[in-house]
Amino acid sequence: MQHQEAVMAEQLKKWLSDPVVSRHSNSTGRKVMTKQKMRDLIRCGFGQGRGERYVPWIRVTRSMSSQESGTLRASTPVHTRQLHLLSWLEYKAALLLCWLGAEELREQYPLWTDAYVHPRFHPEAPYATAALPKVSMQEVAHDLGIKQGCYVGTDIPYVATTDLVAQFGAEHNDLMLFVSCKPAGVRAEKSRVDERLALEAEYARRAGAVHCVFDGSVLTETIAANLDLLAPGRGYLCDRNIAARRSQFACAFNETEAYVPLRERMHKAMAMASIQLDDAIADLKASIWLGLIPFDMSSELRMNRPLRVPGKTDIKHRLFSQLSGVTA
Repeated sequence: MQHQEAVMAEQLKKWLSDPVVSRHSNSTGRKVMTKQKMRDLIRCGFGQGRGERYVPWIRVTRSMSSQESGTLRASTPVHTRQLHLLSWLEYKAALLLCWLGAEELREQYPLWTDAYVHPRFHPEAPYATAALPKVSMQEVAHDLGIKQGCYVGTDIPYVATTDLVAQFGAEHNDLMLFVSCKPAGVRAEKSRVDERLALEAEYARRAGAVHCVFDGSVLTETIAANLDLLAPGRGYLCDRNIAARRSQFACAFNETEAYVPLRERMHKAMAMASIQLDDAIADLKASIWLGLIPFDMSSELRMNRPLRVPGKTDIKHRLFSQLSGVTA
């Protein structure tokens, strides 16, 4: 097994060193797609793996990533690996999914033309997941009467991707959510976009997943800004010593007077927990993110004002229901 992984890693390294791949991505380059290249991509593990070992079908390279293009590599609370995202809308969706409780995110996930591998297949539990019925985009397109399309200049069926696939745990009945990130204006202008979304939705349904379109409208600017500000790194969350310190800080914070400014409460909790300022700021942000310190995410976080507590409406539950369609 270790030898096989080493071989795949070497193949992946070779592909990423290719000038076309390094400038663009694995599946969108200046060279025409060939059957051999497609086989090599699959053999190298693109679009496969789970958790930290997942390799997106489309990778954001250094030359692609910029403020202007909107493509970026981003860290999230769910993974130590960076996510390869093709828009800031995908970044907002990824943070929201993390906050809502996703245990795994797979970006630029391929909707395989042939019945290759089921989205729930897990290499660490092959016997439990190998029997899952595989899904073919070719069959989906045929059944819906929608043209799948081919790579430019070839007769090779195009491998479409879903922007994000989120896996939730037992709390949400192991929900798998396919998320297509599309600005509202794009759908209104292009009928082909609606056809693509119909294909993605049916592919997800046949895979036993739920599909949703994220256009950002469910998020206010304030909630989006709070998610970006408060999201902790995975390494920070997994550190046991930090977790114990964070819990102590959160308990101390919740014992302080709720009506005083946030800065004053933080300094009181910092003294009670005997920690440094930098640690207190990190613990404050993560404690709010994790719900250890109650906060209304729809309100602005101001250090010179009291912390606003959540009202009767559970914002997290509402947002989860809007994305997943699950109301219970």
